[in-house]
Amino acid sequence: MKVAAMNKSLFLCLCAALSFAQPARAEAPPVFDRAQRADGARIAPDRFLRAYDPLTIFFPGDTGPKNGGPEDNAAKYAAIAPQPAGEWRWIGARALQFRPAEAWKPLSRVTVKSGGAERRLVALLPTPSSTNPADGADPTPELTQIALTFAQPVDLAALSRLATVELRPAPGLSPQGGQTLSASAYDIRALEGKDSDGAQTYVLRLRDSIADGRVAILRLKLSDEPGLDDETYELRVRTALPFAVTEATCGRGWSDDNLGGVLRCAANGDAPAPESDSEEGEEAASTYVPTAKRRLTFTLNAEPEALDILHAREALRITPPVDDLAVETDSSHLKISGKFLSDKVYELSIAPGALKDKRGRAFASAFTQRFAFTRDDPALQWDAGYGVVERFGAQLLPMRGRGYDRADIRIHAIDPLARDFWPFPEKGVETADDDAPPLPGNEPKRWSESGNIEADAIKERIKTLGSPAVSRLVDLPIKRNGADAKFGVDLKEDFARITGREQPGTYLVGLRAVDEGKRKWLRAQITDLSLSAIEEPTRVRFAVTSLASAQPVAGAQIRVEGVKDDKFVALATGTTDANGFFSWTPSKRGDGELRRVVVSKGLDTLVIDPDSAPSEYSKELWSKPEAQWLSWVTESDSPRAEKPRTLCHVFSERPIYRPEEPAHIKGYVRTYEGGALKLRKTGGALVVTGPNNQEWRIPVKLDAAGGFYHKFDAQTPATGDYQVKFEPDTPKKNVKKDENDEGADGESAEATAPDASCGQFSFKKEAYRLPTFEVTLNAPQTVALDGTFDVDLLARYFAGGLAADRPIKWRAAQFPHVFTPPNREGFLFSTDARFSGDGKFKSTAILERDARTDAGGAARMTFDTTIEPTAQPRRYSIEATVTGDDGIEVRNVQNVIALPPFVLGVKTPRYVEKPGAVTPELIAVDGKSETIAGVEMTLRLIKRNWISTLQASDFAQGAAKYVTQVQDETIFERKVTSAKEAQKIELTTKDAGVYLVQLEAYDKLKRRQQVSVDFFVGGDTPVTFARPPAASATVSADKEKYAPGETATLVIQSPFQNARALAIVEQPNGVYDYSFVDIANGFGRFALPVKKEQTPKLAVHFLVMRGRLKDSAPQPSANFDQGKPVTIAATKWIEVTPMKNIVNVKLDAPGKARPGQQVEVTLRLTDDTGKPVAGEATFWMVDQAVLSLAKERPLDPLPDFIVARETKMAARDTRNMAFGVIPLEEIAGGDGDLQEWGAENNISVRKNFTPVPIYLPNVKVGDDGVAKIKVALPDTLTVFKLRAKAVSGPDRFGAAGSEMLIRQELVAQPALPRFIRPGDAFDIGLVARVVEGPGGAGKAAIAAPALKLAGDASNKIDWAQNKPVRVDLRAEAPASLEDGVKLNFRIDRDADRARDAVEIDLPVKPDREPTKKYEVVEIAPGETRTLAATGEASRPKTFSRNIVVAADPALVKLVAGLNMLVDYPYGCTEQRLALARASLSLKGFSPILSAAGLQDRVSSSVTSAAMQIEQSVDSDGLVAFWPRARGNVSLTAWAYAFLARAERAGEPVDKTLMERLANILKLSLRSDYSRLLTGEEMRERVAALAALAEGGKLDESYVAELSRRADFLPNESVAEMTAAASRMPNVDQRILASLMETMWGRVKFASRNGAQVYAGQIAESASDLVLPSETRSLAEMLRAAALAAPSDPRAPVLRDALLRLGEGDGWGTTNANASAIEALAEGWRRPVTPISVAFAQGGAPSNVTIDANNPVARHVTDKDAPLTIANASNAPLVALVETSYMPVETGAKAKAESEGFAITRQSWRVKSAQAPQKLDPSDGVLRIDQGEVIEETAEVVNPEDRTYVAISLPLAAGYEPLNPNIATAPAEAQPSSAPTLAPTWVSYGDDRVLYAYDSLPKGNYRFAFRLKAQTAGSYTQPPALAETMYKKGVRGQSAGARVEIAKQP
Repeated sequence: MKVAAMNKSLFLCLCAALSFAQPARAEAPPVFDRAQRADGARIAPDRFLRAYDPLTIFFPGDTGPKNGGPEDNAAKYAAIAPQPAGEWRWIGARALQFRPAEAWKPLSRVTVKSGGAERRLVALLPTPSSTNPADGADPTPELTQIALTFAQPVDLAALSRLATVELRPAPGLSPQGGQTLSASAYDIRALEGKDSDGAQTYVLRLRDSIADGRVAILRLKLSDEPGLDDETYELRVRTALPFAVTEATCGRGWSDDNLGGVLRCAANGDAPAPESDSEEGEEAASTYVPTAKRRLTFTLNAEPEALDILHAREALRITPPVDDLAVETDSSHLKISGKFLSDKVYELSIAPGALKDKRGRAFASAFTQRFAFTRDDPALQWDAGYGVVERFGAQLLPMRGRGYDRADIRIHAIDPLARDFWPFPEKGVETADDDAPPLPGNEPKRWSESGNIEADAIKERIKTLGSPAVSRLVDLPIKRNGADAKFGVDLKEDFARITGREQPGTYLVGLRAVDEGKRKWLRAQITDLSLSAIEEPTRVRFAVTSLASAQPVAGAQIRVEGVKDDKFVALATGTTDANGFFSWTPSKRGDGELRRVVVSKGLDTLVIDPDSAPSEYSKELWSKPEAQWLSWVTESDSPRAEKPRTLCHVFSERPIYRPEEPAHIKGYVRTYEGGALKLRKTGGALVVTGPNNQEWRIPVKLDAAGGFYHKFDAQTPATGDYQVKFEPDTPKKNVKKDENDEGADGESAEATAPDASCGQFSFKKEAYRLPTFEVTLNAPQTVALDGTFDVDLLARYFAGGLAADRPIKWRAAQFPHVFTPPNREGFLFSTDARFSGDGKFKSTAILERDARTDAGGAARMTFDTTIEPTAQPRRYSIEATVTGDDGIEVRNVQNVIALPPFVLGVKTPRYVEKPGAVTPELIAVDGKSETIAGVEMTLRLIKRNWISTLQASDFAQGAAKYVTQVQDETIFERKVTSAKEAQKIELTTKDAGVYLVQLEAYDKLKRRQQVSVDFFVGGDTPVTFARPPAASATVSADKEKYAPGETATLVIQSPFQNARALAIVEQPNGVYDYSFVDIANGFGRFALPVKKEQTPKLAVHFLVMRGRLKDSAPQPSANFDQGKPVTIAATKWIEVTPMKNIVNVKLDAPGKARPGQQVEVTLRLTDDTGKPVAGEATFWMVDQAVLSLAKERPLDPLPDFIVARETKMAARDTRNMAFGVIPLEEIAGGDGDLQEWGAENNISVRKNFTPVPIYLPNVKVGDDGVAKIKVALPDTLTVFKLRAKAVSGPDRFGAAGSEMLIRQELVAQPALPRFIRPGDAFDIGLVARVVEGPGGAGKAAIAAPALKLAGDASNKIDWAQNKPVRVDLRAEAPASLEDGVKLNFRIDRDADRARDAVEIDLPVKPDREPTKKYEVVEIAPGETRTLAATGEASRPKTFSRNIVVAADPALVKLVAGLNMLVDYPYGCTEQRLALARASLSLKGFSPILSAAGLQDRVSSSVTSAAMQIEQSVDSDGLVAFWPRARGNVSLTAWAYAFLARAERAGEPVDKTLMERLANILKLSLRSDYSRLLTGEEMRERVAALAALAEGGKLDESYVAELSRRADFLPNESVAEMTAAASRMPNVDQRILASLMETMWGRVKFASRNGAQVYAGQIAESASDLVLPSETRSLAEMLRAAALAAPSDPRAPVLRDALLRLGEGDGWGTTNANASAIEALAEGWRRPVTPISVAFAQGGAPSNVTIDANNPVARHVTDKDAPLTIANASNAPLVALVETSYMPVETGAKAKAESEGFAITRQSWRVKSAQAPQKLDPSDGVLRIDQGEVIEETAEVVNPEDRTYVAISLPLAAGYEPLNPNIATAPAEAQPSSAPTLAPTWVSYGDDRVLYAYDSLPKGNYRFAFRLKAQTAGSYTQPPALAETMYKKGVRGQSAGARVEIAKQP
């Protein structure tokens, strides 16, 4: 039976296998039609094919299988030519069908033969899938081609035969007038490449473009086969119509209709709103609405070309002529505006060709349009509500209106100081003449209230006015049928009739249209007083001048009036001095409210409203501020005076460090006030911010020199940029000081000004590795631009030896260079672009070449400067990149300055007081500033003038439009030959003005050199200047820079021939200097002594005031008034060099030294005159190699102490308030500075083991200015850069640098990977180099006792000249290797016994995670337990079994928990906190700590945790899991509770930090605190309360509140509440009992063997973010019971339960472990009597005694063999057995695992300009060539939302990480993408990359970084790991891999 059954099974399996072996086509496809022909045809179809049509062969009889099926041998039945791919299949027995695999190619021919039958078929042309232009598209401006896209390629020749093109006149409906293009009129071509879907595009290109107004019809036939040539496709494309007008309309605001051929434009009321400066909601005094602009809009069918006004007038003929014609083009519209009169018919005509469109097409045919504008409704009003009228000038009042030629004017004289009509509304007021005045007794009283009068009250008082002094009809300069206009009405004679001619007065002037009942009123002040007000920080300087003459007015009364104590009073009064000045310093700001400023002189009075004050000149601009004028005098809290500020210079000794290296940070701090520097007395905090916002705050104190120093050696695993700054302490305010007193000196002033941070700079921390050789470039510093120059390259190993036959990449670029020949003071040269007249910099293209070094490691590059197009000075930036033997690229940059063969120089005074002789000096020099004789030059003296001409434009805005042109007149020219000395040639100037001395010459290549220097000649004749910007003038200086003690001469270039300028010198102390300067003949001169405090620049302001020009009274119809009084302004910045702030630093040291030698460095300090000065310096030396990796900051500290003050001055002047302002046309001008471009030198050199051999932060320098420094050099071969920074006194700073070469005869240069892993096989390289002395025979030896070396470790070598010798050995790291490896290298030279030896410590990193097993063993009294061997293979020397035995199980579990905390790998804030919490709780129990190896680490763990807490505080004050991530209340509570316990335990803690955390926790007690976690609000509030209880800051009110809600609290929160309540001194026992009852109610108890046992807790849910665990809840309950009810019999049950929850590796997570250890720390029991324990393992037993002093016994063995533990006592024992070993299998063979995460790694080969190539392991081995760039990517799949995730990506040792953050990194260092989600924390190390996330949502994530295959060998790449840090077992790992790097040949 069994045999039969087996046979049957085998048969079924065989059948199944055979069935699976059948091809998939065995099952015939269904047939849905019948293949048959009744006419006897053999082949179908008959004539043509489409797309995928099948071919069918019919047979007269049964030929194939009856049921059909595939035919594999179709050739015996039929043939197809050409043969396509496809399948033959029988459709029944008589029909054989062929189905093509691809569509038939259109227009191809197919021949089918079967038997005697033959048929030729054609594939028809398909319809195009798309065209361009598309059918029905908009007209094409210029039709030159048509594109046709087919779904698949088409036979091109056949397509050309099937296409025809017909042209018809638009609209193309009739063929009449059309033509068919011949085949020669176009050609058809296929576009290169196919679309992604296989489509192909063909372009029909026309030889001539199609004319406008045509329709092109493209037709396609089916095929070119007779009978199949039907035209089945047609495409119509239209060309653009001829250029013409298509529509004419009126502009916006007009309705249009056509009557009798005339376009009639009637106003429809849709006009723009009138311009208004009133606030929103302010009621205007008039309803005047201007009419819409009179404009016609013509629409054309194409966009016209740009038109200027002259061209427009020629093209657009309008009759009759119209004034102010303007034409604007807007897309395809022409908008024509002008002063068209009403009811007048105009005709516009455009002739053919008069216009052109953007394509250049001429206007096609003549166009004429007649049009007219209807009459507007008349309107009239004042154009202002108030204003100033000149007493001695024009007295016009501004109006605007239309339709009236006369107006009714009334004038009333009023008291200028009466408040009944002041302040007058900005828009005036409006009254009705027909309204009756108030009856007697009802008249309004004089306004005496403190508030300002309102408009309605003013109207009431106007009605009470008596008879007007003047009432008449005046003529207006506008026409009845005219458009809107602005104009003035002259009332000078009327004012004279009232008070006399040229007399002051204040008037109300009423305006009424002749046919209206409303009257508009304006308030006019007639005065000759003008007030200038200059606002300083603490006072106001008033200047009163004459409006007519601009002369100062002495004896004028100034009153500042306002409201004080609800009364209108004078806040300040004063009288102007002889210069018209009065200064007002408010005695107490805020004492009153400013209302007006009154200026009076006799009867003349000027009243100014602060709310309507004149424009303000501030920050070099005129503006109209929104704030009230002088509002700051009434605001007590408005800051005005300059506060003292803190300045500092903070620096480190180098720009980049490795993560483990310390940084030396030094700083100088000063207080700056009023232009002076002082030593600051208070310190501050040094703030260091790292990647991921990690922060350190270090308190620092200032020394006697005002400096500080800190060695920053905090643990910094994160790589990236670190920001450093100094935050000064904020001293307490001096409360006795008046709050309005802004002046302060000394320390009290410092105390009033809290400072922001200063001294910001950054440094990098990167796991860098330096190259092993350097590249030096030698070239002349300067060359002449008339020959060639060479750049020599030498590549040499830094320790000695040359890099021969190595590839070089040369690259050379050019940049403009500013060159001034030295030691030629006062000369200006042709190399300065400001004086040369050269335009844009020109050069040849960037040069790139490839080359190789020769046998001596050298190469040369030659440059020809004669090919440059100009002789402009330039900088050649020449870059050379050499690839070394180890594949490392080293780059160097050399700059060569190329100068003209000669440079022309001119020295002439820039200011000459009067016409006459001027003697410039001329010179021609070379690049070294040495004179050149024999250069033929041309000298010219040129007079420069600026001429302004009116531009052709309209004057609708009442302003003249000017164009200013430069006119140069050559008044002297002669040929001059340069000499050995500067030549003086006397020139003569006859008039005042601007002159140029111009010197010109040509080099031998006919390239021009020219220098033009301008100077100013004073005198009595008028001078012209370039027109200034709007309302400003131009000021020039006689020098660019001034040293303190010199005098600056400033020339004011005025557009006014005669005026007065008020000079305002803005002194740094806040008190300004003032003086008047006369402007005569268009210029003025101002001399200014320069002082030290004015460094670095000083603002000098000028208010240029011009009075009324004589004989310039305007006519009423004039558009502008050229003679009105006006004030303009200008600012000149005087640059002051900080000569008195410099201390010169000089370093004297040997230029060359040997390793280990002691050298002396002399440091000298001198002032700017060369005299020695005392001071303090910081001195250090740094390896130049380090400086190559990141840019070094400038050494000089002085710029950080030079404050570029901005201008604070604000000036106002009433002169511009006079009616009739003439705006000035703005013209840009001035010399531009030429900025030098390009990067600094970037020199890469070898790695250095001691980058900073000396750092002295405080070197004292005595009065002799000398300090000597002894330096013991390390055993390092390198170039050290010497650096020194120095201070002398409070305000002198300086720096210096030099270099020292460290050399010896021979150098042994190791070539190694950064680290290795067990099992790695790698090349050890030793490069032996001769630096000094001969070559010849020698020896090289490599020793590495811990490694297996293949080959001879000692070799004889022979040095050839200039060539190094390399020795390579393959080394293998044993699998059991754990610690670092020492390697020794030695070389000797036989000739002189010279030698070198180097010792290297090579780190060893694990290749996989060790296997760890934990077991808890109970040993009964008298019992012997045997621990079996593991039975698993392990690597030699890796096995370890650690046994801890104790009588109390609690001790064993405590040790297990501590071990887990010590071993945990990541180290986030909570994990460091957990270790510190556990260690602190066991501080008094050294036996337990010793068992875990923590006996000496408690204090360090506490300090580390406290520092991590401080670094991890977020912006809201909460502690986060990673530095500066987002914190939470729970972790903050744990952190604060820990610090409180640490303080009680006597550990030093930061009390400021504790207070900060306590304050945040108090905030979090509130239910509305925004940072409580949603759903965990109650838990976190209780955690905060419990933590505060630990710190003695318990809030009893919250205890009561939260206790009432105990039923709703989580289990652990009830326990925390119980513990917190028990700490209250006067706790209500009822509350405590209730809490205890609730807590015990949350615990489940069961009875087992008559004893009560723990059975769990009431179930609850919690967020993973708060790390919930049963262990923590149980631990909190145990602690609460110990505090509130220690005798409760249930407490021991909780203790036993907590012990049972613990396993051999603790309680699971770090948080749970810390909580359990804290709860159990004081509850363990000591043995009462000694207990003997014996350990035996194949030999004599080892006896250990456990007693009260030694409660724990420990035994460690490295043998994997059975081990016995004998308990000879009467007490039970518990043993914790921890077994650890490395599996034999390497990490390269580790399998991928997925237990919650899936993580995979992928490598990609990266090559320049190519897509990355995917690399897959072969048999687990990834094979890579040395030197290749690899992108490593990791993909993590996270199937659900998780918290606290760590992702670790280990690296293979042979890789060199490419860090894009390092300056020398190549372009390929940048990975292809950033992480999918930015990590909370990231760390880049030598051996791994770590990413950490607080929250990782569900999804897929990608990470990428790049590496370079550096060292040949075979390496383990351990698995990548992703795991949750607080959920045990949720992890995933990738497969390990072996990386083999093949050595380059």
